[in-house]
Amino acid sequence: MADIHFIELAEFQHSLASSTRDKVIHIKGFASRIDLSDQNTKRLRDEMIAQISTSGVTALVFDGDSFSDESFTGVVPDIVAKANPQLLSFLLKGDEQRFEESWGSVAGGNFKITGVLVPLDPVW
Repeated sequence: MADIHFIELAEFQHSLASSTRDKVIHIKGFASRIDLSDQNTKRLRDEMIAQISTSGVTALVFDGDSFSDESFTGVVPDIVAKANPQLLSFLLKGDEQRFEESWGSVAGGNFKITGVLVPLDPVW
């Protein structure tokens, strides 16, 4: 079961100064209809996991998408199992329940996720 805790964007911005030595990878992709029965898609997925896992990554960042085996988020548990990076997900404030329901019961999800809550009208 994933351990999820949330912090405000301002708290995250304040903590950036102490994490400048981290090797961060931000993954993005399709939220649905990734067909892993297609051999080329599966091969590329496996290559991506291998590349990230051997990169020395210390933090893996992704948008606050829900977990799905048919989404780019489906690779996160495999990357964690091989490289054990810190997980950061950026999501809109108010989406905490959806995010917890989606990620909280991921099979093999013995990992921690920090959800960074972005206000609906962020001031950068």
